[in-house]
Amino acid sequence: MALASTHFVKASVATIMNTFQIDIIGQILKNDIIKWIHECQGLNLCKSESYIPKAELYPIKCTEPFSRSHIDFTGPLPIIKRGNKYIRFFTSEVRKNFIMC
Repeated sequence: MALASTHFVKASVATIMNTFQIDIIGQILKNDIIKWIHECQGLNLCKSESYIPKAELYPIKCTEPFSRSHIDFTGPLPIIKRGNKYIRFFTSEVRKNFIMC
């Protein structure tokens, strides 16, 4: 919850500072604005409703070459002599290079 609170405070301070175009005086008042945002009950109640935590990423473990393959297309590109304008890529999850078809 502290991470969410810090995230929203930073966004709220930036929004307030940009909205009112506060320059030198704004730097002096910045601590007061942060304190006001932390103490504001309305803002604190809304934070949890709009905050969606990001899910953890888990890498997919490779077992052996070509156990998992990927196909990708890119294009349209300028048409070549043979009339092709797309490139198709095949790659294995383990390999760092690809096969163009």
